[in-house]
Amino acid sequence: MAARPVTANVTLGSVHRIAVQFTDADGTATAPTGSVTFRTVEPDGTDDSTTSGHTNPSTGYYYQDVQLDSVGTWQFRWSANLGAAEAEVAVTSTMP
Repeated sequence: MAARPVTANVTLGSVHRIAVQFTDADGTATAPTGSVTFRTVEPDGTDDSTTSGHTNPSTGYYYQDVQLDSVGTWQFRWSANLGAAEAEVAVTSTMP
């Protein structure tokens, strides 16, 4: 799985879905072995990691819905034995 940075601009208070698709070397959707970790770094520097609470509706596909309740840049990272992927979301106080 290749890490592909994703950037989005969203409005304060919105819920944003952060998703990842884990694949093998051939690009086929593959379920990781062991735990899948979801890390969030909020604009104020609060850093939280969890291995539970995310949704896994299909092979290798995971998502977490996050309430974006602070203005600034949010950073996210999914990681598992198959690799890691990162995303960044800029939250503004009004509609862009």
